[in-house]
Amino acid sequence: MTKAKVKFRGDLATITLSKSVLLELGIEDGDGLNVAVVDKTILLQAVRDIERAERVQQATDKVFDKHDHAFAALAEGESKKNHEERIKEIAQDLLERRADVHETLSASKD
Repeated sequence: MTKAKVKFRGDLATITLSKSVLLELGIEDGDGLNVAVVDKTILLQAVRDIERAERVQQATDKVFDKHDHAFAALAEGESKKNHEERIKEIAQDLLERRADVHETLSASKD
């Protein structure tokens, strides 16, 4: 476990961490961070990671929203022939969304 130093300055404080710890987390110079305290533990997350997770969640939501009827029908025991057709439709949409997400993630790294 790496140690850190705290320096108070008025109403603010600075926590100094080793560069290697931040780089291991993928946090780079100038990155925005979200800070949370959970059970007396400080959590740091790069803002870009949160934005990336939100884009993935949006893509996932689109697939589920679009195919909600298909999931419901499959759960109700629709015929095997209809299952195969619906599964192909969902799989194709997932592949398209996956490509969209990968393209978005690649663009956000640049």
